[in-house]
Amino acid sequence: MSVKIKFCGITNPKDALWASNLGVDYIGLNFVKSSPRKVSIKQAQ
Repeated sequence: MSVKIKFCGITNPKDALWASNLGVDYIGLNFVKSSPRKVSIKQAQ
């Protein structure tokens, strides 16, 4: 079994790229309107 790493609460492309460069397997985006880490569908694309 291998370990997979996920960073959650990514809010901008710079942080997503940083996570990718670190070798993170997955990133999590938050679409909950009341969350301070919310991103829109357009931002996510």
